Amino acid sequence: MKCVEIITLRSPGNIYRQLADELLKGVDESDSPTDTPKHLAEITIYHHSVAETNLSIHIFWESG
Repeated sequence: MKCVEIITLRSPGNIYRQLADELLKGVDESDSPTDTPKHLAEITIYHHSVAETNLSIHIFWESG
C-alpha cells in the first residue's frame, strides 16, 4: 500500500521551483546504503499555476 505525506509551502515572496527541485533531488540518494530510505517510492513537486508563492511537495511511501 502507498502512503502519501504532503508538505505545503506558502511564502510571502516567489518560490523558486528550480531551487526546490535541486534541494529535493538528493533525498532518495545517499552515500551510504544504510541511510537510504528503504520505503521511499516517489517525490513530486506541484507549483500553483496562479499563486506563485504556493508549493506542494508530495512524498509517496511504500508500506509493508
